[in-house]
Amino acid sequence: MATRTKLTPFARFFIFLIIFLPLAYFGAAYYRGEDPIATIKDLVGGQSTTGPASNKDTYDPQEEINRLKKENQALRQQVKELQSTLEAQENKDTSRQKWGN
Repeated sequence: MATRTKLTPFARFFIFLIIFLPLAYFGAAYYRGEDPIATIKDLVGGQSTTGPASNKDTYDPQEEINRLKKENQALRQQVKELQSTLEAQENKDTSRQKWGN
């Protein structure tokens, strides 16, 4: 004779939550006027209902390379200016008479 398995109170509570929570969520979302399925898809990472991404949102490696090249050129120019200022300062210091010599 087969014995009937009993559920513990925690198992009953767990099964109740598995059934009740999604129903409560869907009911509340419909009450607020939202689409609960779309919200779940957005949370999970499904398809977006807003449409395709614009060109500004996509990554363009060539654009990044061009930006970095311009930044590199600007920094090189700044280094040249600072070096010429430093050389001018050194020349000015050597042409001055030093005290105590």
